[in-house]
Amino acid sequence: MRRTTTTALLSLAALALTGCGPSTLAVESMIPAGGVRFDDAGALRRAVVEAGARCPGEQVVRDTGGGTDSTVLACDQDLLLGVADSERMEQQMIEGLEGIDGIHYLVQGNWVAASQDRARLEEIREDLGGEITSTSR
Repeated sequence: MRRTTTTALLSLAALALTGCGPSTLAVESMIPAGGVRFDDAGALRRAVVEAGARCPGEQVVRDTGGGTDSTVLACDQDLLLGVADSERMEQQMIEGLEGIDGIHYLVQGNWVAASQDRARLEEIREDLGGEITSTSR
């Protein structure tokens, strides 16, 4: 199960960084206006750690081939952080997560945190706000 989650999260990271995938305007309603925003996944990681969540991973992956400045950081095998550089990338990150069964994701401003463990996201949400959505299994 954990290998499936890791594969799914890495697939999402690839999707986010290449800019592939469809986009919809419906996603905008899921992103609160004026939400907390971050410059990159490293800054999001610092805020997540300050909120009390574990995030041992520190390597930020920045898109260099797809032409965006969106960033992704895998805290561990079950927590992925992503920061989008545009509304289009925000939409694509969300749409990528919607396609993964049995995952929870927290969205706020221009960032997303994804995990199979909803409790990890609840811990982050207490300090950073946002909406948690769960996909069906």
